[in-house]
This record gives sequence, structure tokens and C-alpha cells, in this order.
Amino acid sequence: VLSRGAIVMQGFKQIKVKHQSVNEGEVSFKLRISPDMTPVVQIVAYAVLPRKIVIAHSADFSTEKCFSHKVSLEFTPSSAVPGEKTNMQVTALPHSLCGVSAIDKSVLIEEPGNILDADKIFNLLPVWKASSIPYKLQDPYSTKCWNNVGLNVATNLLLRIPHCLSFLGRTYHWQPLFGSPGGSGGFLLPELPQMKTVRAFFPETWIWDLVEVGESGTKDVSLTVPDTITSWETEAFCLSSQGFGLAPRKEFRVFQPFFLELTLPYSIIRGEHFELKATVFNYLTSCIMVTVFATPSSDYTLTPLSGEQYTSCLCDSERKTVSWTMNPTVLGAVNVTVSAEAVPSHVSCDNEVVRVPERGRIDVVTKSFIVKAEGTEMTKSSNWLLCPK
Repeated sequence: VLSRGAIVMQGFKQIKVKHQSVNEGEVSFKLRISPDMTPVVQIVAYAVLPRKIVIAHSADFSTEKCFSHKVSLEFTPSSAVPGEKTNMQVTALPHSLCGVSAIDKSVLIEEPGNILDADKIFNLLPVWKASSIPYKLQDPYSTKCWNNVGLNVATNLLLRIPHCLSFLGRTYHWQPLFGSPGGSGGFLLPELPQMKTVRAFFPETWIWDLVEVGESGTKDVSLTVPDTITSWETEAFCLSSQGFGLAPRKEFRVFQPFFLELTLPYSIIRGEHFELKATVFNYLTSCIMVTVFATPSSDYTLTPLSGEQYTSCLCDSERKTVSWTMNPTVLGAVNVTVSAEAVPSHVSCDNEVVRVPERGRIDVVTKSFIVKAEGTEMTKSSNWLLCPK
């Protein structure tokens, strides 16, 4: 219940309100409040009654964690195949400086929490809301409604909470609301020509850069998609003279329906050997005949472990793994290249005619590992004090 000319407090602002509607002594108001970087809006409404008694009510309103500076990040096309060109567009206020990143989603799964979101930004604020005032400054005769929002009142009016009162012919009873603070107040991809692509670029972080947005408020950046078949998690935030902005997180998917994956160690010791594994995945809706072969090199020798089954059928959603024993013959970084090719065949697979895909017919993957020496040369020196006669 408010009287004409009541004051509504929001932080340190005062907003004069006028009667919106009156019905049997009740006055309702519509307030439009636009908080800026305010996680919680605290409102106190009070009225001075004809008997010089003050009644008041306070309430907290949570606000959505958003920013007035709107930022967005878009890719065209929205998904791609390894090695394809894509365009990244950053949209923000004119003359903004933006930090942009794209990280392999598998890395973020292993290290959760290392992302920037609205909660982390708002947690940097020194004060979320006022909840009390120093004990020595509290007025024992004042209502908790004021103290719970960090306000103290200097007045000669009566601020005590009456248990009941009569106003405009109606009787009102005080009833604390339970749960209130302090008890106060109550996937389609574009067609590409058939081509052979060697996949050798497998970073964990694809994009980590600063982008300047010009007068138009948009900036286009041409990029080449890495060779990792994964989803990239993007992040973009911008600063301008009008404040901070954070773009909604996006996923950029890199995928091809027929691809190869290599499994090999990061490093070995010279003289050791290991099992090189190559797994072929087929997410096409038809069966294919696949040939898998490793490129020979003078840096290592390969001995097949999978018999002669390096050409075999591979149907919808199937995978097949072939392996070799690898013996390196040199020290340092050694590159290994393995190819998988869908080849024509008159042999049927699961009573189905084998087809050759129009795109991505050959997938070539190059990865490296390190061969270390058996030991490291070390020199030891000892000193003696000689005292000859």
C-alpha cells in the first residue's frame, strides 16, 4: 500500500511513482527498471500514512546475467570438413577490441571449468547486494525492511511495525513471509570436388587471437579449418567505451563421413618397437570397400600384424582397425603417414553393392612421434687439494 509521491529505492537511485490504479484503498504501480551490471535489484517501497506512521516493504528481484554490449560470433559455413576454408564473423559495438578463441572440445571435457561465462564476470563485482548495515549504526526502533537492504533512516516519524492498522476503511495485519530475507516483506555439408587431403595439423587450440571491430560493428576473418575431426568450442568477449560484452558459446563441427585415425605413442626409446594402429570409420549410409596402407620410409620398418586384411568391407557405422609392428631406425622426430581409400569392387558387402563416395574418397593422416636415445652423455668432475713437498 503506497501513498501518492512514494519513493522507490533501487540501489542509490530514487524513482518517483504516480498512482497507476486505485481499488478500495489499494494502490498498484508498474515500474520499469533497467539495471546495468546488477545481479540483484533491491526495492524498498514506503508510505507515510495520515497519522505520521510509516509503512514499508522490501523485495529482492534477481536479474538475468546479461550485458548491454551485445556480442556474437558466427561461422560460414556452420560446419566444415578438415582443411576447408571458413569465414568467422565477429559482431560487436563499433571500434571494439575482441578476444576470440576456439578450443578442441575434448580438451575442455578433460579440464572442465576453464571457460569464461557470465557467472564468472558477475562474480568479480565487489558487492552483489546490500544485506545489512553495521550493528552500531542500526536503529533499534527501525524496521528490518530498511536494514536488510543496507539503509538507515533519519526521520521523526514513527517507523515501528504495527501489528495491525486501519487505512481507508480496511484493516491490515502484519504477517512475515517465510523464506524472505530476514523475514521482512513478505548436418548437411556443401558439395566439394573430389580431392585428396593430407591431414597433419591437429592442434588443441585452433583460434587464440585479438580482433578489432571497425566502424561497421562487424569483422570478417578468413580461416582454414584444422585437420582434427572434432567439435571446436568458441569463446568471444569484447571491450568498448560502452562496456564489456560476452558472446554466447558456439560449437563449430569438423567432420567427414569416412576418415582414418592413427594411434601411436608420443615418444619411445631407440631399440624399442610399438604397435601402430590405424582405425577406419565409415559414417556413410552405404557399404564401401576400403584399402589401408602405410607409406614406407627409411626412418622405420613395418611388419603387418593384421594378416592380409588390408582391403575389406566397411558398412554403415562400422569401424575396422589394422596394425603393424613399427621399429624406428633414427633418432628425433619421425613422421608416419597412413592412407585409407575407398576403392571400386565387384564384391558385394552384406548383399549390398559397394559404392565409392563422391567426396572424401581418400583420407591421408600424418602424425609424428619422437625417438629418444638410450641414454644421455654425462660428465662428472671431482676436485682434490694437492700439497706436494
